[in-house]
Amino acid sequence: MGRDEKERRTPRADTKNVRTMSQESYYPEETLIEKVQSGEYGWLEYVMHSSREWKQEYEKYCRLRDLPMNDQNAWRFIEMKQAEMEEAISGGNL
Repeated sequence: MGRDEKERRTPRADTKNVRTMSQESYYPEETLIEKVQSGEYGWLEYVMHSSREWKQEYEKYCRLRDLPMNDQNAWRFIEMKQAEMEEAISGGNL
């Protein structure tokens, strides 16, 4: 049995509602909100576990602005994404 087959057969803890890509775990928004509200995650973890796209966008956001990747800057990134969404909705682009 190859390594990939063994990993697929090995049950993971907390596999409900988890998408994994290249050993990275992504959770649905509801799960992330629960983790932030419980104090298990901060805003940085929220962004990093939202999706591969958000993770990559956030890394680029910080790199281009020479910002550290932390909760404060993750929250600013979330606010920026919310503003983009609201603008797209009001402009009829969604």
